[in-house]
Parts: sequence; C-alpha cells; structure tokens
Amino acid sequence: MRSCPLVGFAYFFSVILFSVASTVKAEITPSDVYERSEQVVLEIQHLRNELNVQHSPRVPGVQNNKKPLHVYAKSLEILEKIHDAEVSMGLAAVKVEPIPLKVITPEDVFQQAELILEELRKIQNSKNVGQSEEVAQLVLGKTPSDVYQNFWKASFMLDGLAPKISPDDVYQRSVLILKNLELLANKHSISLETEVNTNPDETTPYQVNLQAYLNLHKFTYLEKKYGLNAFRVPEYPQGEINPSDVYDAINMMMAELAYVKRHHKILIKVESGSQSTGKKPKDVLSNLQLVGRNIDLLISGIK
Repeated sequence: MRSCPLVGFAYFFSVILFSVASTVKAEITPSDVYERSEQVVLEIQHLRNELNVQHSPRVPGVQNNKKPLHVYAKSLEILEKIHDAEVSMGLAAVKVEPIPLKVITPEDVFQQAELILEELRKIQNSKNVGQSEEVAQLVLGKTPSDVYQNFWKASFMLDGLAPKISPDDVYQRSVLILKNLELLANKHSISLETEVNTNPDETTPYQVNLQAYLNLHKFTYLEKKYGLNAFRVPEYPQGEINPSDVYDAINMMMAELAYVKRHHKILIKVESGSQSTGKKPKDVLSNLQLVGRNIDLLISGIK
C-alpha cells in the first residue's frame, strides 16, 4: 500500500516545527522578573528570621511608570548593599558594575535578580542558613513598576543585614552624576560650573531630596531638548525622608543619564573614585545644586 505524500510531508513539517520551537528561547517578561524579585524578598526575609534581625524595614510606596532601565538601576542598589554586607562578613564581595549603555530589557533585569540570589546564597552558606522553603510563584500581568517596588522593598529589608545607606554613599553617587554631565557637556563643547555652594550644617535629607526631585524634572526638559521620550517623574515620597530616599532619586538620575548617553553613543564609563568619608547632607545638597545648574547650562547650550 502506497503512503500518501501529503501525510509524509505533514509529518516532516511537524518535526521541523517541533525542533525549531524547542530551540527558541522563551521571551522573559516582567512577570518572570517579578517572580524572581519575589524570591529575592523571600530569601532576605528568611535570612532576617534566621539571624534574628530586629530592625523593622520601611515599606516603599506604590510605584508607577518605571521602565526596565530604572529597575536595573534599583538592582544595583541591592547589590551595593549586599557588597557592603559581604565585606563586613569577611566574604569575597560581589563587584557591582554600572548600568550597561544599551537598551535594558526584562531579560537583563532577570539576570540581575539571579545574581542577587546567587550572592544571597553565599551569605546564607556563610551563616549556615539554608535557603527559604518558600518558593515564589509566577503571577501574570506584572509590570516593571511592580518589580521596582519589590526591589525597593528588598533594599529596605537589607538595612538590617548590611550597613545603612549613609550620606557618604549618597555623596559618592552625586559625584558620578557630575562626572557624567561633564561627558555630555564635552560632546557639545559646553562649559559647566565646578564651584559648589556652601550649605548650613542643619541641612536635612528632606531638603536634599527636594533638590534631587527638582533635578529629575530638569532631566525631563533635557531629554525633550534631545528629542527623546521624557522620563515621567514620580510623586514625591511620603513620610520621613532619609539618605535611602535621596539615593533612590539619584539612581533614577543615573538611569536617565545612561539613556541620554546611549542616545549620543557615549560609551565611556566613569567612576566616582575613592570612597568619601565624613560627608553630611549639606555636602550632598551642594553637589545636587551644582547638578541642577549644570543641567540648566546643558539645556540652554544645546543647539
């Protein structure tokens, strides 16, 4: 009995389709990243429970309009805290790399979450603490803003395990902002200011954060001047403001700078240099005021 050629072709075609489908990598979605971020929270909570951490972490507000780029920047904050915790525990500390100058995708953030989990396991092993028995479940329909909120929650939870973010840490990030603005200014042959204001010793994190948010709004005007889709500045955070809030605002600035630098194909990475010590909120405010004035100079100088 002769076989039907169409049947043979259909079988051959189905085998080819199966082979292709089995080799195609499934696209990582924000929901996949959210599941990993949930596991990060579970592992940190497990560590806190096992080590009897009494510190009560803050709870971040609801986040909106975040992109994978902003979430990636937030993941760096978590890694920086883990780095500090590992140093204090005498462990080999993770190296925290800057934001890559490329389009950041959910897959990039997923890999960051995996790195965070890997480093948390290192700490767990050093303390003879096993992994959490709880396993995060995939929840569909999640957004980068949901992941950002979870990462910020994880960052606050680490405050009981790692040294808290200090004015020294925030000052160091503000130096990075200034150096990156210099790269943009050089691109346009624009001269920037270098002298900082002197602020009173009584300067508070609240005042510093107000300037940080003012700068975020200035960044939106800079992006519009470049013809880019402008960042939507979130609402000002509620409650008591501390260095962690300012650090978060500066991380958003770093994300927007990476966006603008990529637009101009400025692939130079900058470093803040040696860690500053003894800095106070007034010193951070001075740097952020300089950032604001220099953004104004960029906006007015770009033709």
